[in-house]
Amino acid sequence: MPTPRSLKTRLIFRSLFAVIFAAVLFFIPAGSLRYWQGWVFIAILFLPMPITSAYFLKRDPQLVERRLGTLRLWLPKRKPARTRRRELRARM
Repeated sequence: MPTPRSLKTRLIFRSLFAVIFAAVLFFIPAGSLRYWQGWVFIAILFLPMPITSAYFLKRDPQLVERRLGTLRLWLPKRKPARTRRRELRARM
């Protein structure tokens, strides 16, 4: 069973994913990494992120936990594997 990641680790992964996702959205349609407006926008958008993330991680970790947990609202809840196996057996 995988160990749960710490709040700080999840925050770092989510932030890196956001930067990569934004870069893909800007530079693939532009067809080049030489799109300076995209770099400026990404810098303005993501440079304050580590400062605010560190502040809220120290001052209000519950807020960070709630913000990182928003993805769970979009994903369907999974049943335990044991329950899924029972349902599959019942269908047979």
